[in-house]
Amino acid sequence: MSGGIFHASLSAAECAFIYELCVAAGFMIVNPSGDPTFLVPQRNHAPEDLPELDDAAWVESPAELLQALTGSFDEFRAYRNKVLSQYPGRPH
Repeated sequence: MSGGIFHASLSAAECAFIYELCVAAGFMIVNPSGDPTFLVPQRNHAPEDLPELDDAAWVESPAELLQALTGSFDEFRAYRNKVLSQYPGRPH
């Protein structure tokens, strides 16, 4: 199943709605603009489910989703890797 929100302005409220919908339905977010292309809310997909790990972000909140989509993904990735490095076996 797929869907699209082509008119989204990526407000905090829209990101909260999208995040909660994806968590409830088990959806992964595919960002056609890329950087990142794949966003995984609440780890509802395993790393092996993704076609490209280097272009993926695991987000744990609507705020992280908003940051990944609107902020500098390189900054987000560095922060994410720093946090995840504390937990062996977690995808980076």
